[in-house]
Amino acid sequence: MNNLKYVCVLIVSCLIAGNINAQELTDEQLEGIQMRVAQKVEELEYKLQIIADKSLSPAVRKEHVLSTLRLFIGNGDKYSCFDEELEKYVTYLGVKIHMVDKQHGIERSQLLKKYIYRLYNPETGKTSLSFNKINIEATDAVICDNVVKVGEHYECTAFYHIKAIKKQMDGRTEFTICPSNTRKIRCYIQAMELSTGEKIFHIKIGDIYTIQE
Repeated sequence: MNNLKYVCVLIVSCLIAGNINAQELTDEQLEGIQMRVAQKVEELEYKLQIIADKSLSPAVRKEHVLSTLRLFIGNGDKYSCFDEELEKYVTYLGVKIHMVDKQHGIERSQLLKKYIYRLYNPETGKTSLSFNKINIEATDAVICDNVVKVGEHYECTAFYHIKAIKKQMDGRTEFTICPSNTRKIRCYIQAMELSTGEKIFHIKIGDIYTIQE
């Protein structure tokens, strides 16, 4: 995913250590957060292609499934996060991936772990895919909003564009399975302050939205 240079951050949330105000973040820290999120998303898109590639060994695909899940809050399993509107912590079954078709008014959601296990199940060594691999073609375009503090967490919004997602049946012929769409990703950032006063940020990915206009 070398051509995916920028990414969107949709929501930066919960698990924040200390009471840190958005105003306390320097321009350098903001740029660092956006760069780290970009790296995380690039890694995610790359790993999804590795997981779906039937030409690779089971060991390689299994390792990428496990390392991909570690990119997500709760490692793809149950997690809790503070909901500002409800003013309490809410427990979720896991990160979800949402497919939104605005033209037909359709939205489908499933747990991200279930989606990944459809690409390759490390427990059974099986896949439910009928094709051999997928290629994700992304563009450089990005829109990224400012980072703001909401309660005890940060939020910011960004979007990146997927030109096409294609599948290969025989290693040569490609078929487009997902036309041009916008993808936005929810991310969680844990801010920690070191004894030196320096702030470091740990990023976990949250819900993924793929939106077809």
